[in-house]
Amino acid sequence: MTEQSGSARQQEVLPLFHGKRDGKSSYQTRVTVGCLSISTHKNITRLVNEQKKASSWEESEAKNRRRQSNYHPCQKTRILESDRTFGDDRESYSERKDFRYFFQHPYARLFISYFIIFFNFLLFAEDPVSHSRTESDISIVGNVFSFVLTKYPPQWTWSAVKVFMWMLAILFGMIFGKTIIHSFLFGRVLRLKMFRDEQGSWMTMFLTVVISLYLFSHIYNMILYFFYSDTNYIINSRMSVTNSSVMKAAACGTWLGDLVTALMVTDVMLQDNIYPEWAPRLRNIWRRSNTGRIFLFWAVSIIATAVVLTLIISDWISWDKLNQDFVATTELSRAFLAAFILVMDLLIVMQDWDFPHFTSTLHVNLPGFRVATLYCKFADFTFSGKWFNYGIIFCVMTCDLNMLKNQIFYHPSVYGQYTGPDDKIRTVNDKKILKTRNHTLWSWETRNTLDETGKPLYYQDMVMNSRYVGYPLSVKWMAFIPSVIGMILFVVVVSMYGRFPPLLQLDHMNKRQDMGNRTPRRASATEIM
Repeated sequence: MTEQSGSARQQEVLPLFHGKRDGKSSYQTRVTVGCLSISTHKNITRLVNEQKKASSWEESEAKNRRRQSNYHPCQKTRILESDRTFGDDRESYSERKDFRYFFQHPYARLFISYFIIFFNFLLFAEDPVSHSRTESDISIVGNVFSFVLTKYPPQWTWSAVKVFMWMLAILFGMIFGKTIIHSFLFGRVLRLKMFRDEQGSWMTMFLTVVISLYLFSHIYNMILYFFYSDTNYIINSRMSVTNSSVMKAAACGTWLGDLVTALMVTDVMLQDNIYPEWAPRLRNIWRRSNTGRIFLFWAVSIIATAVVLTLIISDWISWDKLNQDFVATTELSRAFLAAFILVMDLLIVMQDWDFPHFTSTLHVNLPGFRVATLYCKFADFTFSGKWFNYGIIFCVMTCDLNMLKNQIFYHPSVYGQYTGPDDKIRTVNDKKILKTRNHTLWSWETRNTLDETGKPLYYQDMVMNSRYVGYPLSVKWMAFIPSVIGMILFVVVVSMYGRFPPLLQLDHMNKRQDMGNRTPRRASATEIM
């Protein structure tokens, strides 16, 4: 029996589905009596042409979380303890001031997102590899670069064979990454929520394509060994580009990635309302119109990118002249700085309000666009907001990981550099000497001799404020500790809160939830008799 005193009875008919559907169209009749809401469904069968799209886990999860955010004092939301994740209970998100509240606070996210840009610039300026004139030699990346872009034989037939090989490698890598790694390993075996449906497939395929190109380059080398006489076209890790050019390209890439990440983090926080007490006026202005936020994003991106790329490529500003020994780093401090940057990349991902499952609970638009997801009309390509951002962070992390490797295994002689009595690193600019690959020609003893003009040879070299003290490798290995701890924490959080339960457990949970959602039926008089 329903209590109706002191409450107005309301009845409304709400369509559950809009547009053409196949089979049945369901309409809901909702009767509201005070704080009690009773819903009934009426099914109307009609013939349509389009097929209904099945609801994914993301859609159902977003509906549940939106229902929790629209909390009514008379409503009670029943949530199973096994359904709670690292970012699901958003109703009381800003009410309990625990560690997660401060860890994912907008000020903390803004600090890390923008501060990492400064650290990347500092590491690029202090990195002696970025000033090296020797040929770049990077494992795997160098093989892929040479396989696709350089070292083509002069005969068009062999060039066609090479093009066919790397195109086949790309196709194989995409198929293997999508079917085996993404769908089977991440989806079925590991049951990761962040890789549900088609989420994260592009990033997975990018990684497998790089590995596939590396493997196919060795197959191509075997063909050249047996059927081609000139060994100069053998694919190896040498990129035929100087380390200075490669590091400038990496600095430009990390700058663009960090800029997009910082702007997207700012844009998402201003659109969302998880922290309602944070900048309420600014958020109201920001969400008032899409025109302002889109214009501001593109204006800041274009102007800042043009200025930064010009400074990096042109070398108009010399960090060593500006520094004047104010900041003097050694190979150990640079290694810890690179490790700290890598940890900050992980923190940016872990500070996301939808980590570790990346379920967008609100219609948050992409930065610089009016839509939340980018679609391609000519093919079934979709780029969602989360992976649009964190796919870029993944590329930035690969560059930062390579930077960490360079700092730990750095030795001046490998990069055409040497140190003097003051431990300052000096770079040889003479390409003829560097092509000999004779390390004794760029030692301090050799460069301290006089030339024809009566001046020491090291006057022709570039002097940096960066130092090389000669720490043993056992000491420099300690720089891996922060990165290893951050990676272990990342894996633990994802394994605990970012996985679907096993199939049998999931079916059991669904049955329990269905039983809990059923309203108890009053027994009739005949049943009581």
